[in-house]
Amino acid sequence: MGVIDRLIYREKKVTWDELTQALKDNWQGHDNLRQLCINGVTKYGNDDDYADEWAAFVMDTWYDTLDWINTQKELLPKWGGRWVGAMTTGSNTVAYGLNVGSLPNGHIYPNPLADTMSPVQGMDKTAHGGD
Repeated sequence: MGVIDRLIYREKKVTWDELTQALKDNWQGHDNLRQLCINGVTKYGNDDDYADEWAAFVMDTWYDTLDWINTQKELLPKWGGRWVGAMTTGSNTVAYGLNVGSLPNGHIYPNPLADTMSPVQGMDKTAHGGD
């Protein structure tokens, strides 16, 4: 979402048509745009407020949606109870690459989304050292 916000709306470096065509093409033939999406916008896992706010927005939206769904009787589980949210941990994110297409962050289908729940490998650009 940060890529869309920054590159399409704020900086106007990319149009929706350009981005959606690159995604439809699974980034093939759009290497320069893919590199801009990868390197031109900070990613989660770099202690960057802009990227971290998008991660928080996604989780807040997910849980707000579940809260609303749980107020709709016709949407509740037939076996009773309420819907609850969770995050996937472990290596499930490897297989999830098969379930989503290419993404604005530069993800190419069918590559893994990440090797664990950590940020996508190679997107951590922050030099880590002792405090």
